[in-house]
Amino acid sequence: RKRQRADFVAELSASEQARGPESPDEAFEEIERRERLYSKLWKACEDAPDALAMLEAERQGILGREAQMQHCDMDERAWTLARNHIGRKLKPILEEEKKEEEDK
Repeated sequence: RKRQRADFVAELSASEQARGPESPDEAFEEIERRERLYSKLWKACEDAPDALAMLEAERQGILGREAQMQHCDMDERAWTLARNHIGRKLKPILEEEKKEEEDK
């Protein structure tokens, strides 16, 4: 059985809470980083209305398959395809972000 991937926004929130910023400057940098990642992901998903709807739902705090399916008015197949699309677009964005961090 395939393991389900956690929601993008929930993942970012959990990682932020786990490490906790050490200073106001670091907190601000983390907020900027998340906004930058979200903007890149939004732009990368512009060709997929269902993916954009899910990103907006996550931005509004609507997490989980059932809640998102209901909010976005999609069936399970559409939800799965949108999640997969987001995942395919997110992977290179995160790899690019990691490479930029390593180059600093």
